[in-house]
Amino acid sequence: MKTGLLFCFFAILSVVAGAQNEQTGLESYTKQVLEETIPACEAREDIRCVFSNLSGLAQKLEAAKSWKTYTEIMSITIEYARQFDRYDIYYEALKTAEHVISREREALGDAYQDCWVENQMLWGTYYYNRSDWTKAYDKFKAMETVLLSEADPIQSTYEYLATNCKYLGTIHRNWNEFELAHQYFLKSIDFEKAAGEDEATSGYIAISYKHLGDLFFQKKDYDKSAFHYLKAKRIYLQTDTTQRRNRNGLTTTLLGLNKLYKTTGKYAAAINTLHEAELAEGNSRGLDYDLWFYYGELFAAQGNIKQAYVYFHRAFERRIEAFGPKHDKVAQVYSALGDLMAAQGDLLCALEHYQEALISLFDGFSDQDIRQNPSAFQRTFLNKELVGVFSGKIEALRQLAAKTGQQTHLHTAWATVQAAMNAIDALKANNLQSEEDKLFFFQESAQVFEHGMHIALQLGPKYYPAAFELSEKSKAIILLEAFRNANALRLAGIPDSLLEREAQIKYEISATEDALFKGGGNQELRDRLFQLKNKYQGLLRTFEQSYSAYYRLRYDNRVITADATTARLVRGQALVAYFTGQQTHFAFVLRSGENIAMYQLAQTLDLEPLVRDMRAGIYDYFLSEQRTVELYEASAKKYADNAQRLYQILLAPFTKTLPEDLLIIPDGVLGYLPFDALLTAAPTVPATHFKALPYLMYKHQVSYCYSATLWREMQENTSKNKQLAAFAPAFPANRIANPMALRGGLDTLYFNQSEVEEIAGVLNQNGYYTGARATKAQFMQHAPEAGIIHIASHGIANDTASGYSFVALTAESNNPDSNRLYARELYNIQLQAAMVVLSACETGIGELKKGEGVISLARAFAYAGAKSVISTLWSVNDASTTAIMRALYKRLRAGDSKAQALQTAKIAYLETREDDLAAHPFYWSAYIAVGDMKPLYWGRGWLVAGIGGMGLLLVGGFMFWRKRRF
Repeated sequence: MKTGLLFCFFAILSVVAGAQNEQTGLESYTKQVLEETIPACEAREDIRCVFSNLSGLAQKLEAAKSWKTYTEIMSITIEYARQFDRYDIYYEALKTAEHVISREREALGDAYQDCWVENQMLWGTYYYNRSDWTKAYDKFKAMETVLLSEADPIQSTYEYLATNCKYLGTIHRNWNEFELAHQYFLKSIDFEKAAGEDEATSGYIAISYKHLGDLFFQKKDYDKSAFHYLKAKRIYLQTDTTQRRNRNGLTTTLLGLNKLYKTTGKYAAAINTLHEAELAEGNSRGLDYDLWFYYGELFAAQGNIKQAYVYFHRAFERRIEAFGPKHDKVAQVYSALGDLMAAQGDLLCALEHYQEALISLFDGFSDQDIRQNPSAFQRTFLNKELVGVFSGKIEALRQLAAKTGQQTHLHTAWATVQAAMNAIDALKANNLQSEEDKLFFFQESAQVFEHGMHIALQLGPKYYPAAFELSEKSKAIILLEAFRNANALRLAGIPDSLLEREAQIKYEISATEDALFKGGGNQELRDRLFQLKNKYQGLLRTFEQSYSAYYRLRYDNRVITADATTARLVRGQALVAYFTGQQTHFAFVLRSGENIAMYQLAQTLDLEPLVRDMRAGIYDYFLSEQRTVELYEASAKKYADNAQRLYQILLAPFTKTLPEDLLIIPDGVLGYLPFDALLTAAPTVPATHFKALPYLMYKHQVSYCYSATLWREMQENTSKNKQLAAFAPAFPANRIANPMALRGGLDTLYFNQSEVEEIAGVLNQNGYYTGARATKAQFMQHAPEAGIIHIASHGIANDTASGYSFVALTAESNNPDSNRLYARELYNIQLQAAMVVLSACETGIGELKKGEGVISLARAFAYAGAKSVISTLWSVNDASTTAIMRALYKRLRAGDSKAQALQTAKIAYLETREDDLAAHPFYWSAYIAVGDMKPLYWGRGWLVAGIGGMGLLLVGGFMFWRKRRF
């Protein structure tokens, strides 16, 4: 920041020098502390001495009520705390300064605004560095509001606004909110110009263009990324690169270009950018260890193994010199060399390199035997590189087993999978520092899981239950990331103070461990780390005892076992859980009282195009502005072909063992798939004869859950409440009623209000809210007490920021948020609903990324406490939705299970249509049931079954009595 976050010592001394005569003693004392005492402490590396003297000086300034200088001393304390990795002191100084600035506003006078802005900027950067994006965002937004309200802004105002926009842009980019990020980076350029910066020569403007390059790279818009990187480069070349700030900016821009060129296969251009970066840094020994490594990566990508090896060894020698053998940068080189040797087929050499990488990443591990792995982690927060090293070692062992035929290598590979899982569990609880770190973690973790699946299958049925648990752990990571992406890392009832304490302690532990790991191994640091870890464990016990839902999500790494899952399944029910890897897909089939079965499905087959084409075949015709006969027939054929192909891949290998009741645990792209619309055989009629197609729905009633562990948790929610809360909001009316109206786009709905009225009639209840009464405020008031929640409205999935997917309610003001019930808000309320029905479009879909899965409103309701959720996979038709919902509730009231009621409602709708078009899967197959499928009501059938069961017990008891008697 141009104005700086700290006032320099000389500025403070000038303030003190201007004091009244009675302050002469304080002036002299301040000068002595800042110019003599603290520099002497620094020279002795006596950290306690530095902070003790700053604290003493602050106390004297407080007694003298010299508040301006006091706040400046707090800023200096913060800078020293950052320098010495004492983030406890950093945090306390920030809080103290904020309190004083607020309390002494009148005494500070004209200095108040500057002090407040400096403090807020420090808070924002503190939270930003802690990766607490939400708190950082709040601080920067508050500062933005104040700065923009200034009637007569000065240069420093524009400078602060420009810096503020850069931070806000980066935060939005980390949240995948790319359009907002784009706008903030552009605004930062405008504010820099308003502050007097020349775009052609300003490093402050160049860094905004560099941020834009990063943004478009993350969006995979590589042309725009190159445009902005090159623009930043041109500006930096016109700046004074003797200044470290400009030289660093040019170097990071060139490294961004290098990454872009490498990604797009432009290796010659990538090497040229590294040459330029090398020249820009003037052969600085602070960068060469990275440059040599980047050269090695480029040559390896081109297959030039000899050159890659040369540069990796240069990087290794420089990094050993700079960091010593125990460092993640050293481990990175070992890992790269392992990858290089594995690609050459020298698996033993590769394994030696991977083992050295593990040794470099652990303080207490030094075993060079490749059969050994770290058994306990000394560091609380591990480096993301660790999972990649484990992944490389596992795959090399698996290949070695295949090459030599020695089963021992396969067993070592499985043991390494278990060690990797311990590392993944530890990393899962940590807040990864950036989108790049997060993506790396998910990609490497996915490889570990996939390797584990292959090894378990090769080792045989004894290992299938453990493989199932691996699959569940992979889904646990996905679910946690869904929770994080909603920007809702709190559950209702947890005090903010506890969450802040958790984040602060973790941040302090991480900084202290880094200091120890990088060679600052003095006893004071070790003692401090011991104390911090004790505090952290105490806090975890508090979460476990008092906030179990939060603890289970964040820290409990246990997942449901295969045995526990089969014990929950009832007779006539099977659970089919999928794992979709990059190369191979697997399925687990579990039935009550039987051993788990594991199947390897199609290999090297990308399921995404098949799922996408099947879905497109269902709704392309209806979403098209030009509905032609050709499009109708072509889309029908596309649907039928892909629906039958997917059935052959996903279910045909074991369909003969499946009972009627199926619980599907999808993975990855399969979360988009309506399984009951799969075709169990090739159609014997034209694809457009929709009433005659062999749907899976005729053979099986299908329900879903996002993991077997979550299914268990949804089953254990204890709601027996039947109270209805149904909402049918009003939207602007169009002149002509449209029977093809979709529940999307916030257009008029013509059947939603009659829908909830009919549902209330079926259930004989009055808890429904229509038109002006169906507001967000009404939902927030009544939903937490309801047992059945029904929303008949529009739902909009946000594919770039899943937390902002929403269901629309009736607007109460011009503010767009007044009628939007966001997914992120649902994580912060507690429901006791036995069932939530989202009779709206797109409520079951969201963004799809490997490692994140389908993130949706349905999942948010599940986390809020709903036992079950019925939702939709795409924009549904208004009229057909009402017909299906009416039939659904009638069957529920009659005592059907939720899955059975939905299946019956769909089949009834299909069979009562007058023509094939009306029977199209578009109208009925979008609806899916998630979670616990137990009946809401005990109908006549259950009563008859119960009486029959009692009768059988009585007869059996009588016969037993007779046998004993005679």
